[in-house]
Amino acid sequence: MRLSVSAIYQGLARLVVRFRWLIPVAVIAVAVVVSGAFPSLSSEINNNNSAFLPASAPSTRAADLAAPLLGTAGRSAQVLVVASRAGGLAPADAGALAREVAALRRVPRVSAVRVLGISADRAAVQIRVRIALNGFEVNKAKTVVSDIQRTFTSVNPPPGLQLHTAGEVATLVANQESSQRSGNRVQTFSLLFIIVLLLLVFRSPLAAVVTLLPSALALLISMRLIGELGAHGVKISDITQVLLIVLLLGAGTDYGLFLVFRVREELRAGHAPHDAVRRAIVRVGESISASAATVILALLTLLAASFGFYRDLAIPLAVGMAVMLVLGLTLLPALLALLGRRAFWPARIAPGQQLEGRWGRIAARIVRRPALTLGAGVVLFLALAVGALGYHSSGFGGGHRRARRV
Repeated sequence: MRLSVSAIYQGLARLVVRFRWLIPVAVIAVAVVVSGAFPSLSSEINNNNSAFLPASAPSTRAADLAAPLLGTAGRSAQVLVVASRAGGLAPADAGALAREVAALRRVPRVSAVRVLGISADRAAVQIRVRIALNGFEVNKAKTVVSDIQRTFTSVNPPPGLQLHTAGEVATLVANQESSQRSGNRVQTFSLLFIIVLLLLVFRSPLAAVVTLLPSALALLISMRLIGELGAHGVKISDITQVLLIVLLLGAGTDYGLFLVFRVREELRAGHAPHDAVRRAIVRVGESISASAATVILALLTLLAASFGFYRDLAIPLAVGMAVMLVLGLTLLPALLALLGRRAFWPARIAPGQQLEGRWGRIAARIVRRPALTLGAGVVLFLALAVGALGYHSSGFGGGHRRARRV
């Protein structure tokens, strides 16, 4: 079995080195195509946790029973428009509100507009806007809410009169936009942190970029593929985007370090660049594949979760890891084969430069005294585990609290 697996990676290594020019072009072409053809992941995010409940959940069954009383079941939603003025509405506001109601009726997908009434202090008016779509169709809801908000300026309200959107649909749209901004910040800070870390490790800007580039492209492609899955019915929560960014950038950088360090060692051992890449793939390709497969299988176990919020994390994150594995075993070695020793500039990688280094000395000490290292590790992690025995989950929306004895 080992010989057959080794033969597979030897064949892969030959193909990667042979088509080292074609692979980067193909990956970039795929990234461009999916970016243009598929929706973004952030556009398919659903921030309503009740959407992840099974049909048998009491709240879901209650909503189904109440649907005939609340209007057309499943195909309508509502946005609230609130007009307010500090100190009370002025007589001039009546005309602006009438123009606003007329403008709302002209918004696409708006089926009905009704003024619900004025507040007791006469400082605010609430208008209900019924829209012909499912409240969980975030893309369509976002378009309608944006069109409604544009009417606020088109009616030329008097100075001091403020118009706002409210309600479940408007909140979902705002949450989706907030999730997108948060995801962008996480992605930006993660990339910057990893670049700085790789520069410290390699002391070579090109090696840092080459190591990170497959992870970045895998993230881009995965987000579009998952967005397409979301467009076809897979529910995507806001945490999916954050977990995907952390997972792919972390795992991709880890796998990249395995391969890049092995290529550098093979170069120092006197092998030519192409031969060094081939040998590195054979040496570490199986380890990288096994690691990624373990993560993918672990993620797929979430399919057994009863709460859809967790269950629906399985497929998107597993898809992202699969894409990362493919690019880690093709794009990264292809780039290393193209660059050769130039990938480690300004360092000069010459044969015979095998250095043990600090970690080599630490590893040698651990190997000499394995029982002591194992014992210290067991004691340390048992102490950490004991500290968590007094805590239990307080539910999806809460954190953790110490269990009370009765």
